[in-house]
Parts: sequence; C-alpha cells; structure tokens
Amino acid sequence: MEKARLLIKKNKNLGFWIFFFLYIIYIYKTAFNINFFIDDYFFLKISRIKSIAEFLNFYLPFRNYSYKPLAGETFYFVIHLLNNNAFLGHVIAFITYFIGLVFLYKIIKLLKESDLLAKLTVFLYGISFVHVFQIYWFATYQEIAIFAFLAISFYGFLKKKYILSILFFIFASLSKETAVLFAPFLILFVLILNKLNLKKIKNQIIPLITIVILAFLFWLAYRYSLNFVTREDNYKMAWDLRLLLNNGMWYFFWGIGFPNFMPDYFRSIFSKPLPAFWQLIKNPETSIYFYLLIIYLMLLMIGLLIIVLPKFKNAKKYLFLIIYSLINFFIFLGPILFFRHKWMIRLSLPLIFIAFAEAVIIYLLLINKNKYIKYLGLFILALYTIWNFFGVRVHENTSTYLLENTIFYNTQKYFAKHRLEILKHDYIYFKDTTNNLPKGWNGSEKLKLSLSNSNFLDHFFPDEKIKVIYQSETKKIPENAYILESNILLKQ
Repeated sequence: MEKARLLIKKNKNLGFWIFFFLYIIYIYKTAFNINFFIDDYFFLKISRIKSIAEFLNFYLPFRNYSYKPLAGETFYFVIHLLNNNAFLGHVIAFITYFIGLVFLYKIIKLLKESDLLAKLTVFLYGISFVHVFQIYWFATYQEIAIFAFLAISFYGFLKKKYILSILFFIFASLSKETAVLFAPFLILFVLILNKLNLKKIKNQIIPLITIVILAFLFWLAYRYSLNFVTREDNYKMAWDLRLLLNNGMWYFFWGIGFPNFMPDYFRSIFSKPLPAFWQLIKNPETSIYFYLLIIYLMLLMIGLLIIVLPKFKNAKKYLFLIIYSLINFFIFLGPILFFRHKWMIRLSLPLIFIAFAEAVIIYLLLINKNKYIKYLGLFILALYTIWNFFGVRVHENTSTYLLENTIFYNTQKYFAKHRLEILKHDYIYFKDTTNNLPKGWNGSEKLKLSLSNSNFLDHFFPDEKIKVIYQSETKKIPENAYILESNILLKQ
C-alpha cells in the first residue's frame, strides 16, 4: 500500500514537471527562432579559438569588457562546436533554465516542507514574462546560468554538501559579477534561520567564510574589467538617493508585473501617463495583459489582507516571510540600483523572491478551509497564468528582439546571395537612403549597433580581410567599396 502511494505521488510529480516544462517551451517558443545580434557577434568572434592556451585565456580577468568567462566566451565556444546552430544553443539555455527551476523547487520544499508551495513558487517564477529578456538572447545566457548555478549552490549548502555548494558558487561567479551578492544573502539567511544564535551556526562557519572570501576575490577580479564598463555614462555609479529610490521603485513595479515600457510613458508613477500610452494599450494583446495585471494585483492585495487578519493562523509568520522576501529582492539588485541605466534583464535573481512572496499568498488561500477563499486563490492563479501569457507576447515585441532577428535573416540572405561580388571589394559601405529618423534609428546608425560594428564580419565572412564603414560615421565613401543600402537589411 505504501509503495503504491509513493508510486502515485512520484507519477504526479513527473506529470507536473512534464506539463510545466512543455508549457514553458510553448509560451517561449519564439526563442528557438532567434539568431545572433548585437553582442553575440563580439562573443562569437573572441570565442573562435584554436588552442587550449586560448581557451584558458578566457578565464583571465584582464580585459576591457565585462568578465563573464563561463556564461560568455565558454558558452559561445560551445556554440561554435555546434557549428553555430542557434537552435541547439537555445536548447542548452532551456536545459540550464529547467535545472535551475528544479533546484529552486527543491530549495523551497526543503525549507518549508510543502510540495504545493514549492510548485507554486517555481510556476510563478518559471512562466513570468520577465524571462523574455533572459531566455531569448544568447548574450543574456549569463542570467540563466547564474540562476541555475546559485540554486544548486544554495541547495548544496542547505543539504550540508558544502563542496558542491562552493563549486557551484564558483561557476556562478564565473558567469556574472552579481553572484557575489549571494554572500550577504547567505549570511543574513543563516543568521535569521538560527535566530541570531552564533553557537548554532558553528558547523557552517567554515563554508560560509569560504564563500565570503571567494566572493571578495571575485569582486577584485571583476573590478579590473568593470573599470572600463563603468566609464560609460549609463553605467557610472551615481550615489544619489533619488536615483536609488527611483530605480528601486521601477524594478519593484517590473517585478510585480508592470511592462518594461512604463518608465517611457510616466514622468512619475504618481502622474498621468503621456498620451502615447493610451494609444499603445489599444493593441488587443497589450490591453488584455495590462488590465488583467491590474485585476490580479488588486485580488492579490485582497488575498494578503485576508491572510493578515487576526484570526488567520500563523499570520505573523507568513507576513514575515513576505517581508523577508522583499528584503532579499533588493539585496540581489545590489549596486545596479545606483546605475542610471535600467533593464528588466537584471530581475532574474530578484524575481525569485517576488514569486515566492506571491506564492505564499496564493498558497495560504488555497489551503484555507473556506471554499470561497480557495476559489479566490485558484482564480488569482489563473489570472497570473493568463496575463503572463499575453505579457510574453507583448514583451517579445517591445524588447526589439524580433526586429533584431529580422535584421539577422535579411543580412544572412543578402550576404549569401551577393557574397562573391562583395568579396571583390575592400570595404562594405552602409549607405542611408532615409534620413531624419529618431536618434539611434537612422539606418546605418541602427545597423552599427545590431551588427556590433565590424564584429559581424567574423561570422558572415570568416578569415576574410574586408572592412566595414557606416555612413553615420562618415559620408565619404572609400575607394573599392561595396555600397549596401541600409534599408535593405532593415526592411520587415
């Protein structure tokens, strides 16, 4: 009887994961069609190596671009091994993402001893539209990698498999610099879990100190490359309280579901939106997404109020969990709160804690004895699923990834057709035929960004010595230049 019960439970879990992963593949299916653009060309170029010594050189921190050797150069090196097959590259990204989700589930179940709460958390996190900004572009594989590696590291720490924990913390740190924020998170977690009793954590002191030391060493390694990155105006650290509050507000609003384009249409969150906003949400998908989001948030707040009522069992305990989650949300945002440049991609780790806080509310509604409260929980969950489905569609377009993909295919098709003729010339000159477009969107100016200046040549014309010039740089056409009209590659 016991074996039969365990078998049924095992099959239910397997059924959940199969359905869950298939649904994720379905809602993010467009990702599998996305090819290379912008930074991809740079990383494809520098990861084209011919010796072990060049491979090891990936891991030296002395470079004038951000240090992410595992999720950067090594990942693109693997793509080269796969004959630059973008589909297989996305398969690797999705597998990494799935591994992270499984370990996130294991963490929640281990901490809270609730299978339902664990499944709710990974479901809310897993289908969030925010992941459009992490899954679709190869250059953002770093976000998926750091999520998966830190999930394994934290799980290893909880299971007292400290070597596993330290190893995957190193992998995470080789994927992105924000991995160092795992150290303060872990310190706070251990102290709170043990109710600030230092005697209880004596067995965890050595692995904890090891992770802190490693975080410090990696921070030193990052500093060299970050000195080059933070010279740009958008990435300069600005110790400004107003900027901190403004960034914290927008990242929080993005975390709970507001669209990435909100800051473009609101001078202030308390002011009326610009008239263009109302035109934007006339789009059916955008309208459904936005209005269902508002209803969802209102019902979620009603659910929270029900939970904190004095008669609700363990109300203070669960309210503390929600507040603690929000603290961790801001811990993992860290220094990016002081950057002028805001980008939804940076929510990959902080979003976990928003998803957990929301999952706690829905979980408490679902286990309530009152059937109407249960129905409320189910309805909120259904709303979340629907508005995120439409949110994915909306953000596929507002991310410009589809436009970049169109540019890739136009470029690939054009170069394949005219390759022999182009190679008779010393230069490719991108000539503009349309003028007075918004800044950054004039033909050659846009292509310089999308094609990563001259880095695209290594992908489309490997081992050839042809050069590229954009009209946005100079109107003088060099001798023996192949003239390519920009709008040919930009047409949709």
